[in-house]
Formats: sequence, C-alpha cells, structure tokens
Amino acid sequence: MHNFLNTRRRLSWPQLQSFFIRRRAPTVADDEGWTMRASDCSTVETPEFLLAALEQAGEAVVILNGDLRVSHFNAAAERIWGIVRAEIVGHDANRLGLTDLRPSSEISIRRQDGSRLRAALSVSRVEIDGRSNYMAFVRDITADVERRNRVALLNLVADKTNRAVVVTDRQMRIVYTNAAFSGTFGYSPEESQKR
Repeated sequence: MHNFLNTRRRLSWPQLQSFFIRRRAPTVADDEGWTMRASDCSTVETPEFLLAALEQAGEAVVILNGDLRVSHFNAAAERIWGIVRAEIVGHDANRLGLTDLRPSSEISIRRQDGSRLRAALSVSRVEIDGRSNYMAFVRDITADVERRNRVALLNLVADKTNRAVVVTDRQMRIVYTNAAFSGTFGYSPEESQKR
C-alpha cells in the first residue's frame, strides 16, 4: 500500500470527499445535516489509510470525539490555528472556537498568536460503534471576506455620491450605474445594463 504520509502531494477536496459516501440520516430526529457511518465508507483499506488521506487534505480537518474533544488535527489545521497538534489533541473543541457544530457556517478563528481569520466550516457527524463523533473541515476565507467587504464599501460610496458613475467591461458594455446616473439620465440600472 502506498504511504500517503510520506508524499508531498496534497489531495484535492473532491478526492478527499470521494473517500466517503454521504447521505442524509434516515430519522426525523437528526436535523443536523449530513451523517456518515463507518459502514458507509467506500474504498477503505485501513483506518491508517483514511487518516493519511485526511492528513494530506489542503483544508483543515479536525475530528472531535463524542465528548467534543479533539482526536485528530491535521497539518492544515496546524497552519490555520497556528498551534501544533500535540498542544490541542485531547483538549476541548471550545479551545479552537468550535462551539457551533452546524453542518455549514462561517466562523471567526482566533489563532494562537492572537490574530484572527475568517473561515468556512463544514461539519459532518460520524457514528462509530453507536457514538457520535464530528469531522470539521475548515478553510481560510479571510481574503474572500476582505474582498467582499471592500466591494460592498465601494458600492456604498459609488451609490451615495452625487456624481454619475458608470462602470463598463472591456467590450464597453455597462455593468454598473449608480443612483446619480439614473437621476441624471433617466435610465434605471437594469435598463442601462442592457446597453
């Protein structure tokens, strides 16, 4: 068997997901989202193989046991939180700020050095021998959030100025107009974007 721990290659998100078959829990009582059972895994060679695959993931992978204590913390998680796994494995998930285990959310992470970042969090409940465990996949989206906030601020500025603002693409098609443009020329944003 190939030893994935000794390779430099990172598995992509689709490759990582292909190791698992996900399905909705069959009971009405489970409204937490996706559930995975150990018997649902496909292409499983050994538990070591799966842990090696998780270790190679580009996204942070944190596995929590039924008591919400960290049982696995991959290299990407070390980079995101700025903490080595030896300092967190066995500790409560609250120490990482993982208090809300909804299937999908956006969270703020406070790193070991005090800095903060925004992250996308995806959580799956995993049942092993009748006990619930959780797999948290975390991706740093700080740059995306900052870009989104900057665009929102620029839109606000453009909308509130008393000067007409027109933005075009490379083919000189109108992609944006502000309220002053509409007031000056009489075209709504929808009408002007057709020109």
